Amino acid sequence: LLPFLGSVWVFAEAESTCFANAVAEGDRKFLSGPSGPYPIGVWVCDWPAAYVTSEVVHILLEEILGFRVVQTGPGPSTVDGFFALTGCATPTNIEDRGCSAEPVVTTNHINVEGWTESYASTWAEIERDYPQNAPRNLGNMGYFGKTSMYLPANIRQAAYNAEGWILEFYRGFNVSWTQPAKYFDHHSSIDKDRLKKCVDTRLMVSQAMEVYADITGDWHGVEILTDDNGNRVVRGKCWDEYFWYPPACRDEPSKCVIFFTGGSGWNLEETMQKATAWNMPL
Repeated sequence: LLPFLGSVWVFAEAESTCFANAVAEGDRKFLSGPSGPYPIGVWVCDWPAAYVTSEVVHILLEEILGFRVVQTGPGPSTVDGFFALTGCATPTNIEDRGCSAEPVVTTNHINVEGWTESYASTWAEIERDYPQNAPRNLGNMGYFGKTSMYLPANIRQAAYNAEGWILEFYRGFNVSWTQPAKYFDHHSSIDKDRLKKCVDTRLMVSQAMEVYADITGDWHGVEILTDDNGNRVVRGKCWDEYFWYPPACRDEPSKCVIFFTGGSGWNLEETMQKATAWNMPL
């Protein structure tokens, strides 16, 4: 599985290449499909490392392998790339990815820099529901990535100096012993125009929210609804359109600490599980 960086380069020459032995633009091949020739589609994930690696893939496909290539997307989440490669019509639509159980001709063929281990259940779901269209994971790209929370040093130091609280350790956020919110801005101070609403995030992914509730037992943190087709769906409960509150501060949101993430909710359900299991007000 591959994702990528879509930058725009402007050259003074009519055609400029990275490789001296590059296949000339006029000699590059299209793929053949039932509707005629079309280029290889590289689906781009919307973060810097993905843009960079996709650009590299683009260059290699065109200049060394001699194919016509187009960049598609971008998508804010790794799973958007899963659905794009599956041939789904609306891969970034969390509510309806527009997938078909019948064989389709996809215009998206490659996605790099995907954080696939975080979404193994979604990958397995695609293989189960769309076996004829499911993409293949071709393995590691040659490097590993790690993610973690960023906590400003001045906040960590202030909490330690005044209270002896160690906020770089998850137990330092347990509200049975500490009140970390006093060192953070209240959520009312946030410009919500810069945030996505809950309905545009992974809080709307039924499978992810049901797993959260099953693991933690926090069924009060989700809603069970019926969709337009009469199917049972589980949604993360949203109290004010923008925030989900964990049990640790659900009754007193003023004691919550705001946790920001990117895309449509990178590591969202993982953080929800940690907040609930460890009594953290995130």
